[in-house]
Amino acid sequence: MDVRPLEGSARVSKWPVVVTTTVEEEILLESLRDPALVLVGKTDLSLLITDVKSTAIKTFQSPFVFDDFMESCEALETFMSARVSSKDLSQEFFVILDEYTKGKKPTCQIAIDGRGIEDINEMQFSFRCDLSSVHEALNAVESVPTDLSLAIRLRRNEAVMVGGVWSSGAVTRLEAMPNHLGTEQPKGLKQRDDVGSSIGTDRDAPYCPIFLTATISFKTLKDFVRQAYDQDWGTDEDCTVGPAMAFVTSIDKPPFCSGKASQLMEVMPETASSVIGMTAGECNAVASGKFATIESNLDHNMFIVLDEYTEKDRTVIVATNAEQDGQLLLMRCSFESALLSLVAISDTCLTIDSQCNNANTDGDGVVRT
Repeated sequence: MDVRPLEGSARVSKWPVVVTTTVEEEILLESLRDPALVLVGKTDLSLLITDVKSTAIKTFQSPFVFDDFMESCEALETFMSARVSSKDLSQEFFVILDEYTKGKKPTCQIAIDGRGIEDINEMQFSFRCDLSSVHEALNAVESVPTDLSLAIRLRRNEAVMVGGVWSSGAVTRLEAMPNHLGTEQPKGLKQRDDVGSSIGTDRDAPYCPIFLTATISFKTLKDFVRQAYDQDWGTDEDCTVGPAMAFVTSIDKPPFCSGKASQLMEVMPETASSVIGMTAGECNAVASGKFATIESNLDHNMFIVLDEYTEKDRTVIVATNAEQDGQLLLMRCSFESALLSLVAISDTCLTIDSQCNNANTDGDGVVRT
């Protein structure tokens, strides 16, 4: 394997790379292609590997790999404590190579210490990144120096909007997308007094909006609606009681939908052509600006986006602006998990933030049932 270092990577401090599983030598070499990265060989940082020609690569055994989960956690804690006193390593961000680094499309975690973040039950707070885009992703999170958790959430949102994994090329294309709303943000009329949520069991609760931002086949739409509804909602007495969704039919004229999306759809539902091509951020501007009116039947705090990845990957974007002081939070979900993830907020106290973090620390970046 021809390993050449990246250019323009001179840094005073290096980003540490933590390996939590057994990975191939080629992957280790790939991570060290960037001279701004350093492989952690011992939890107390007495061994840091930077040279791709080092014999330590061939004999490398990660100090973070144990059969016992608690031992792995203790090893990571030791590393985090040792890092505080290191002048050579970044005090903020680190890279984790895990089980999903070994796949056909290798990914890793870009992480910070998650122990002090509210509602996060993991050692790390992270988003999933394509292995070839690590340097660009780390530069991106470091561009938000005052709030580390905000930096992770912003890049995580980008990852969700490009399929679940942060990729430099895909994010660049995302940033180049035209603005569909112009310079003025949508504003509603008379606001509702409630913070209406579609996740409870109230029949009159507003519907969770479905933004159809890409061309989706009728079969896929039917599959999504059926699988999203076909879950155990804790009652058999009345099938109409439970979370409900509705396709957005207009972003200009209340009530913005034509009623609940039926699980037994027989024809292509009416949808708003004006939302085609919109980003999740633009959908949020519409939801928070228009759907909070008294004329609306739609939830303005939560919504679902069916986008260009829905047809191929069978995933959707689930969004909320009701956590983190109104900050938009996105997570990519399987069809089955879309409504369940929203119900989990009230039923299990699992926030969108924590569910999304779990999907990145323990999975491939997608929330699945």
